[in-house]
Amino acid sequence: MDSTTSQASGDGHARGAAKHTGLTVLAGPTAVGKGTVSTYIRDTYPEVWLSVSATTRPARPGEREGIHYFFKSPEEFDRLIEERAFLEWAVVHGKNRYGTLRASVEEAIAQGKAVLLEIDLQGARQVKEAMPEARFVFLAPPS
Repeated sequence: MDSTTSQASGDGHARGAAKHTGLTVLAGPTAVGKGTVSTYIRDTYPEVWLSVSATTRPARPGEREGIHYFFKSPEEFDRLIEERAFLEWAVVHGKNRYGTLRASVEEAIAQGKAVLLEIDLQGARQVKEAMPEARFVFLAPPS
């Protein structure tokens, strides 16, 4: 994931690549393929930690707290906004709110982890203001 590699394997993947620690933001418009790219990165580099979002929407069957989302009441989400606990947050489809908790990202970075955040362009702008040292990868649809 970084520019230093010791060798390339026959499948085109860099092996022995220097590990990038810190935050990498994968951003782009809806349906551009962020999820596909994120899955590829996590499958290829299992040490990469995917940030878990907080949301005000109810959990769906099979979703687990802290694994899929951090489920928050609207009141708790409001309190977290007031405390500036989010790197970014937004209202999605005019109803539920989603956000990235600053503390969980900062804790993972402090532990030396490579952190991947998959968000939309609005969220990426907010993260850029909060953590300008992060790496930003923008996906664009084909023209």
